[in-house]
This record gives sequence, C-alpha cells and structure tokens, in this order.
Amino acid sequence: MYSCVYCGTTFRSIHPVCPACGRSIDESAEICPHCGEQLSVVGSVIARQVRPRSPRWLAVARASASAMKAEAEVGSRGRMEALWEIDRRRVAAAAYEEGRRRVADRRTLSWAAVACGMLLLFFILVAVTR
Repeated sequence: MYSCVYCGTTFRSIHPVCPACGRSIDESAEICPHCGEQLSVVGSVIARQVRPRSPRWLAVARASASAMKAEAEVGSRGRMEALWEIDRRRVAAAAYEEGRRRVADRRTLSWAAVACGMLLLFFILVAVTR
C-alpha cells in the first residue's frame, strides 16, 4: 500500500515496480535495491537537482555496450566463417562434379571414335570384297 505524504490518500498496488528498471520492489522501499533509483517523488527531485544523471540501468547498459559489440563481432565472424566454409565445400563439390563429367565425356568420345573406326573398317572391307 502506498499513501500520499501530502494528502494521505492510500493507494493499493499488487506488485510495486521501480519506474527506472521495471523490477519488483518492496512496498516500503525508498531506493530501488536493483538500480539505486530514488522511488519517492521528493527524493528523486532532490537527487536530480544535486547531480543530474541518467538512471543506473542506463549507465550499466552503456558500460556493457562495448563488450556486447565485441561479442556480436565475434559471433558475426563465426557465422561468416561458417558461410565461407559452406561456400568452399560447394565450390569443391562443383569442381569434383565437373571433373567427373569431363571423364565421362572423354569416355563417351573414345567409344564413339572406336565405333566410327569399326564402322569405317566394315565399309572398307565391304567395298574391297565387292
């Protein structure tokens, strides 16, 4: 339960949350135990007048931004290497299939040449025996 310090109106809340970080807090807390933000209106106004600052969660997020960026860069490099490896395998498979096709083409051409030679020999023998 919350009550207004000025008029005494009582407000009931099921789960009070910190307006800065959004985590649940104790009903009687004046400072958020998670982010250190002032929870009373008077306390937050005084704290902002003494030293204007951004919420603690924002400072933590800004401090961890470079680490997150480095982690994302490492992940990106890993994904790119995986893609390059897939491409290398694809190129190798295509080269292997091209080699197999050439061998098969040479074999077919050789058999065709042998068949033509035998057919030519047959016609020559037929022409000579007539």
